Amino acid sequence: MATPLPFKIAQTVQQELNAANALFDLLQQESDALGSRDTELLATIIERKNQELVNLAQGANKRFTILTEQKLTHNQQNWMLLLGRCRDEKLLQQWRALEQQIKACKQENETNGKLLARSQRVLAKLTGVLRGQAESNQELYNRKGGHSAAKRNLTYAQA
Repeated sequence: MATPLPFKIAQTVQQELNAANALFDLLQQESDALGSRDTELLATIIERKNQELVNLAQGANKRFTILTEQKLTHNQQNWMLLLGRCRDEKLLQQWRALEQQIKACKQENETNGKLLARSQRVLAKLTGVLRGQAESNQELYNRKGGHSAAKRNLTYAQA
């Protein structure tokens, strides 16, 4: 016996919503781990994030299959048409919730990317100081209190 279309769609949307919710939670944990520079936790979170991304991709593939079975092209308009055919307000609300959660995941991921980039810049600067490499655009004060662009490398002891 074939699974009814509305049930198939509802099951797919719910699975994607669960994956998006889990991904959002992981992104928030990642933000905290980036702030505390907990590399072990970050490694674990990245593995779990990858699994949730796979789950989301599988959901998208299921939607593609459903649209193909209905002889519809894979686009947002046809998907909304199928959702409308189900005449299930709860299903439409779940779909809207999924769309909102995906947007929230994108925003959180962008924030985490900015945190990571900032951490990399700070680490690069600190590593440069330890190696005795001053930034070329960095201004240092001389003995008379004036400032001039750094033209020489300074070791950690000299800095």
